[in-house]
Amino acid sequence: MRNPRLHPRLGRQPHRPDLTTSGDCNGTTTTTYTYDAHNRITTSGYSYDAFGDTTATADGTAYDHYADGAPRQITSGTDRETWTLDAEHRIGTATTASSASGTWTTTSTLTSHYNGLRATPSWDTDGTDVTRYVTAPDGNLLA
Repeated sequence: MRNPRLHPRLGRQPHRPDLTTSGDCNGTTTTTYTYDAHNRITTSGYSYDAFGDTTATADGTAYDHYADGAPRQITSGTDRETWTLDAEHRIGTATTASSASGTWTTTSTLTSHYNGLRATPSWDTDGTDVTRYVTAPDGNLLA
């Protein structure tokens, strides 16, 4: 079963408005996107998998997903971010890497730690720092 959770950078939204950019300077360009019946951008360079998940965008960014549609990896030029999932299918780690020399080198890894079955982490660690999230009894984030 595919997970309905959406990742904000992957662009899977139930409704995508047209985007037009303009300005007052000479040389201003306008970019207009069109969409198909499944709310997918139809502009050249965009591609999708059989489930409608974005796999590539016109700027060359590549997207990879887990079988349920959750994001697994985004690669843009020499930068890459990869997510692993824990047993409850929550983000376990987020790893950034760079390949300026042609070999992927990890630049940071953020590990999320959860308290019970909550969907949001109780704290994150990046190897040296710990960030703790304080929540109210109802689970809403306080600080």
